[in-house]
Amino acid sequence: MANAVSPLLIPEIAGLICDVADSRDLLSLVLTCRVFYDAASARLWRTLHPRSLISLLKVKSTLEGKHRVKSLSCDYHQLIQTFRWSSRDDPTCRKFELEFFEYFGFPNLVQLEFSYMAAQSQTLYKIIAASPHLRYIDLSHCYCLSTQAILPLFFMPHHHLQTLILYGCGQIDPDTLATLIMHHHQSLQCIRLTDINDRVLESIQQCVGLKDLGLEHCAEAKLSAGALSRFSRPTKTYSGLGLERLRLRDIASLSSDHLRGIVDGSRYSLLHLDISECNRLSSEGFVYLSSQCVLLETLLLAYQAGVEDEAIQLLVLHCNRLKHLDVSGCRSLTDEAFRAFVNESDITPIALETLDVSGLESEISRSILGSLLMKLPYLREMSLGAAYDREDANKILEKVNRVHPSFHMDIDRTISRE
Repeated sequence: MANAVSPLLIPEIAGLICDVADSRDLLSLVLTCRVFYDAASARLWRTLHPRSLISLLKVKSTLEGKHRVKSLSCDYHQLIQTFRWSSRDDPTCRKFELEFFEYFGFPNLVQLEFSYMAAQSQTLYKIIAASPHLRYIDLSHCYCLSTQAILPLFFMPHHHLQTLILYGCGQIDPDTLATLIMHHHQSLQCIRLTDINDRVLESIQQCVGLKDLGLEHCAEAKLSAGALSRFSRPTKTYSGLGLERLRLRDIASLSSDHLRGIVDGSRYSLLHLDISECNRLSSEGFVYLSSQCVLLETLLLAYQAGVEDEAIQLLVLHCNRLKHLDVSGCRSLTDEAFRAFVNESDITPIALETLDVSGLESEISRSILGSLLMKLPYLREMSLGAAYDREDANKILEKVNRVHPSFHMDIDRTISRE
């Protein structure tokens, strides 16, 4: 006689339902009935993101066992897979005692996002050391961190970490950072760093699966033109980056030749590009960029003197997927840069959704700005900049609303479509 199939138990059925439920509906399931309480509560705790000091204090008390729900069989520490916390979410956050985060150790943690200017290395060391399964770590703007904080990442198996974000963590030893990147170079897909040196860039070049790279505020004395040349030049073993997102902000040694090499390696994959505040880039570099990166959806070119009308005009011809454009502070631009955007003979509507022209009140006329708002069907936000004359901004708004009465303006002179 065949063995009878055991039916699913009610708790198992509840778990299956919670697995397919939208995360926004889990709290409703918790409050629905006792059947869903345990299963939905456990899944709620998988992602922990306290957005206020009060919430953080409540989480701390719960982790200490002061407010434990006895019906939950699992330890809260075991449930948490994603932990996000930023002191910027709540301006009332104060300086914490070293022991405050003592109970914030999560053995099954996969993703850690922690941003706190006064964070102590010892605190982050303990959190990371207690999380051997980490794949994603973001410690942006933890300005006081030393090398000690990232040492537990060496205890993980080789090629385990996928995302490493350390914006603003300039006190970490660059040689240790380069060694860490090599430790995980086959698995890393996202790296974002501040003020690196040549050795760190060379280690990044070994990350064959890298899709997202962010570098900012790199001084010429530390990151040389030679290192950038090697990075941007394909070799027999390195055929190009194939990046989808690239941020090179305030890189002192970056030249148009470097930009051309990087573009050649990622022209068919690049979706997001930020090359703001790089003073050595010429107009030829931007023209080449505009004609080659045809899949771009986001392009940020803030405060680039080399951005001229031709580069922006070419975006209309070649980058028909572009949704977000920032040319704030690009004072070489004139009305001619945007005339192609409002040309009624264009068959394909331009996909642009946001445009930042802050700091260009003398370069771009009210007439062309009004035309952009009226003729770009998907444009929902245009930033004029807080310094833009309010009377002139109101004239643009009045003109546009006579034709399309759906725009409003905030205190920062951003005109938005309702």
